Amino acid sequence: MLTQLRERFQPHDRTCLLIQCLLPRFIDVSSSDDIKEVVALYKSDLGPESVIRGEFERWKLKWTAVMMTDRPATAAEAMRNCDALLFPQIHILLQLFLTLPLTSATAERSFSTLRRLKSYLRSTMGQSRLNGLAQMSINHDLSIDAEDVLNELAKKKRRLNFLL
Repeated sequence: MLTQLRERFQPHDRTCLLIQCLLPRFIDVSSSDDIKEVVALYKSDLGPESVIRGEFERWKLKWTAVMMTDRPATAAEAMRNCDALLFPQIHILLQLFLTLPLTSATAERSFSTLRRLKSYLRSTMGQSRLNGLAQMSINHDLSIDAEDVLNELAKKKRRLNFLL
């Protein structure tokens, strides 16, 4: 399993390193040649290379006028500051950057959570219920409104009539 995870995620390491030059904190030391490999990799999602080069130069010009302390440091912040109408190709590249898996820690956490959940008593439950239970355990920090849950359960027909 570890070999499969390594094979799946290691090819993206170089892509993450190369696409990182789009971040405004690192834009001063990068050029449009730095993203050639990334553009070649995602050519089916992007427009012509000449358009991307021009957009990259405009993106660089935009951020060189801003002080280093005021520039976004993360891809999520850069994406929020990237106007999809002015920089459509950069916006797509930032979206791709945000979806690249950096580590396999999330998958490993999910596997260990599933191992804890899958006990003898729960081994008879259906797949959808086990998936829901795993999601609740993995995303335990999300708040759930009890009223919404009751309304959702009330939509389904039950064989038993509950008397209140």
